[in-house]
Amino acid sequence: MQRFKFQLPVLWLTYSLLTGCAYFTEPEVDPETIVPMRMDALSIKATTFVYECPAADDFTVSADNDQAWVFLPEETLQLKSVPTASGVKYANDTETVSFWNKGEEAILDLGATQYTACKNNRSKAIWENAKLKGVDFRALGNEPGWIVEMGQRSVVFVRFQPEMVQHVFKTTEPVTDAVNGESVYTLDNDDHDMQMTISEISCQDSMSGESFESKVTVKLDGQVFIGCGKALH
Repeated sequence: MQRFKFQLPVLWLTYSLLTGCAYFTEPEVDPETIVPMRMDALSIKATTFVYECPAADDFTVSADNDQAWVFLPEETLQLKSVPTASGVKYANDTETVSFWNKGEEAILDLGATQYTACKNNRSKAIWENAKLKGVDFRALGNEPGWIVEMGQRSVVFVRFQPEMVQHVFKTTEPVTDAVNGESVYTLDNDDHDMQMTISEISCQDSMSGESFESKVTVKLDGQVFIGCGKALH
């Protein structure tokens, strides 16, 4: 078992819109496609989970068929896949520390401490996946459903309805208005123009009721999308 202590922004994961993830260094943006990220420690089939346990801190897991990274408040564990009668299990070399999951439930055994009846929170897992893969700001909206994920080099906009459409832009420096608390990003690629305005106004998601720190307005080729977002780092 390897143990690491670090700041999460240093640990990058590869691109997946909802749950897939793996470590990457962010490449230059090809505006025509979603950029494939280079994987180092985990395969592109890795999946992110956020587990909530009774009377214990939440913890995040990124796992593939061969290994799992368990992100705890004070440290990170790298565990290898081991045989198990049911579900999936990962452990250190001596199997004194292990993580087991089946479906949405999991058990984390740290030897002296065991966390049982832990359940994956899918909503939190989506945001944690974005954070770990290097997204600095994420926003979403409804009717039609859409998301924006902004990193240091790229901005990805995805509209889910009536069919899924995605556009990638190079990140630009915003024009900021400190008085009104707004930052405006003007983006374009060969085919599309987009303007994203982030306003420091408390915002509530129209479907989930979740509160966010910012109101976000996106204008893509003249079509307006309004939603909520927050900084992830």
